[in-house]
Amino acid sequence: MTVKATVKAEIQGQPMEIQLEGKIEGEKISGTLTIAGLGTMPFTGVKNK
Repeated sequence: MTVKATVKAEIQGQPMEIQLEGKIEGEKISGTLTIAGLGTMPFTGVKNK
């Protein structure tokens, strides 16, 4: 399953828009976060049991 989302957040007092794209496989998710002006970085997560 593919997930795409836009998150609005405040980072160091500045409003930012974060683009999240990821893939869910079983109990894991991984993908990239893209933050305007800061670039793209990978992320991973696991469902809490």
